[in-house]
Amino acid sequence: GSEHSDFSRPARAATGDHPSQTANHMTYYSTMSSMTARTNYIRDMKLQLGELITNYHPAVLWFDGDWCGNPATPTLNNWWVEADALSLSNYLGGLKPDLIVNERIKRDLGLGDFACPEQTVPPAPLSRPWETCATMNSAWGYNSNLENSYRSPAAILHELVQVVSRDGNYLLNIGPKGDGSMTAGSITILNALASWMNIYGESVHGTTASPYGAEPTWGYYTKKPGKLYAHVFNWPGDGQLSVPALSNAVNRVFLLNDTNTPLACTIAGGNINISLPPGAPDAMDSVVVIEVLPPPLAVAGNAEQGEVALSWPRWNTPDAIPGDVLYVADHLTPPVQWQRVTNAVQVDVSMMQVTLPA
Repeated sequence: GSEHSDFSRPARAATGDHPSQTANHMTYYSTMSSMTARTNYIRDMKLQLGELITNYHPAVLWFDGDWCGNPATPTLNNWWVEADALSLSNYLGGLKPDLIVNERIKRDLGLGDFACPEQTVPPAPLSRPWETCATMNSAWGYNSNLENSYRSPAAILHELVQVVSRDGNYLLNIGPKGDGSMTAGSITILNALASWMNIYGESVHGTTASPYGAEPTWGYYTKKPGKLYAHVFNWPGDGQLSVPALSNAVNRVFLLNDTNTPLACTIAGGNINISLPPGAPDAMDSVVVIEVLPPPLAVAGNAEQGEVALSWPRWNTPDAIPGDVLYVADHLTPPVQWQRVTNAVQVDVSMMQVTLPA
């Protein structure tokens, strides 16, 4: 679980019972009453964050409200600077070494464990872990004026998939009412996402970025070991989906909502060309799965000519040994019928040769 503390949001702290600062209506944040008050506030904040960690063991502390400047010496207006963030980070890490902290402990300085772009998705994977935080209707808290301004479930799902396809995490905000109840609009969105996840969740959970440099016009890709997921937002009218070829051997192609029915496909022109049924299985995001095996290791020594042997999991390592599991097939055009062989008598990776038992 995670904990969020508004001690990290100075303007809001000023509306509470801490006497150190007053709300600054020019900057929307706060002004310290004195440098002594600043010292006392930071001391109290550390103590209370320490209490959260010691008593509740959160996995993540998500800071916010650090938009003030970063002068070399703190001032009453710009009172939270890089040195304070580093001191706090070291303090928190000393209490819980595996604690995850976001960059807003003091943003844009490369601090924390992950970046957190707000209401936007980076155009490509970032050089560090990242998480987009987004709202359902442009409001972080309940706003009665925006109760008719919710984004569609499809728009939110598409953003989620876009984030995952670029190796990010997605933090979707819910703005409950003052009594803690969820709004009808947020319930509608969450129910729609839950229904989709019940069928297609594996194409998001535990996946990483697309293996391709370019993104398709019809959706996005995600992947995990052995599987490439094509998220198709716009179902092709001609029933043909073209996916760039992979170095792996394609074992099987199917719809994630119908895993027992293979889809016909051919590999030609540098593409995997997949034949789809006439209608999209899901109105928001239909997922086509391309199941793959490692690239061919060698032509099998005493198997029939043209058979291909694969050694798993050490197919491409110099420590492959007799007894490694092999997969043999007589062709690499889907659907491929792989035969599992467990008693290889010779594996010579340096010569790229495999000898199978008679």
